[in-house]
Amino acid sequence: MKLSKRKSLLILISAAFVAVSFFLPMWTINLKAPFMEKPLLVEVYPLAGVVGDLQNVNIVNHYVGLGKIDPASMPELVYLKFVYAILLVFSVAAAALNGSGRRFYLVWAIYVVILLGIPIYAYLWMYDYTHTINPEAPIKVEPFDPPFFGVYRIANFDITSYLGPGFFPTPRSGYPPNLHSLQVEEQ
Repeated sequence: MKLSKRKSLLILISAAFVAVSFFLPMWTINLKAPFMEKPLLVEVYPLAGVVGDLQNVNIVNHYVGLGKIDPASMPELVYLKFVYAILLVFSVAAAALNGSGRRFYLVWAIYVVILLGIPIYAYLWMYDYTHTINPEAPIKVEPFDPPFFGVYRIANFDITSYLGPGFFPTPRSGYPPNLHSLQVEEQ
């Protein structure tokens, strides 16, 4: 079997969507308080890891009893680039399997499980982090559920948190209905 030009183009576009997502923030959190001149912004990138106002966020975290966020001690950030590379391979595989057959649905199911696992794992990590509070902290804050999506108020902080553009090209690239109309040419 030979791939049609249209099919080959789809594979390249699919891979490009995932490849671009390596360089875009996959999650963003913005902390704002009345006493701060400007909000604190922290973003998570598949390749660069955690970037932004991390030093100032750690200062705030110290006063409310949360632990220091140290990207060097977070092995998840090392694995994240490999997870995205696997998503890239699965995206191309899903496109190459032409949207039909058991292998396609198996590849796509694994792809979706991995994709859903990223925010689920992040939420569980944040849950553990926000429920491990130092009782000796200068400012008393009760353990809280992490603000993963939307706007939340915790103590004197307005926190905006959302998945970034680096997350969204990834699920779109392997979505099966895009692939059903493509055919492989017999030769």
